[in-house]
Amino acid sequence: MRKILISGITPPPSLWSLYRRSRRGLFPSKSYQKWKTNNAKMFDEKTPITPLVNVCVSIRIWSGKGIRGETFDLDNYAKAILDQLKRSFIIVDDSVENVRKLNISYEGKLKNATFEVYVREMNIKKVKEKKPNAKAKHKSRGSEEWDYTDQFSKSNHDHDESKSDSMGESDRNRDDQC
Repeated sequence: MRKILISGITPPPSLWSLYRRSRRGLFPSKSYQKWKTNNAKMFDEKTPITPLVNVCVSIRIWSGKGIRGETFDLDNYAKAILDQLKRSFIIVDDSVENVRKLNISYEGKLKNATFEVYVREMNIKKVKEKKPNAKAKHKSRGSEEWDYTDQFSKSNHDHDESKSDSMGESDRNRDDQC
């Protein structure tokens, strides 16, 4: 299972500032082009020999100088990060076929805003599709099924709620990362 950690990323423009519209279509904004240029080296240094597939991406955000306002939407920053991971050939694609899980967390405030991205391949194995039962209400859409057998998924399913109403500290830490 391959893992990649990229730290010290400057904040990208928010989703609504990534592109500008003109009569000829949609184009990357100047601030987005500048961000891509300034952060490309950090991403490119982590490029593996072959891009990662079936990944979990975890984005940790610290606010500060570089992020406007006290309130901001975490999800507005994900698109720029995922696009840069794809552009740097760290991941094959940023579609749901490849990015199986996306975690975004706010970690607090620092003097300068910074982002950290953790990408991990998940253990997903193909299993043969079972023939649908004649009484089944839903038919399978695709010709394949996926079996999510990575340790993260197992730990969540094995959690016994009768033992405690709240998640333990170790479970909370495991949920924060991929």
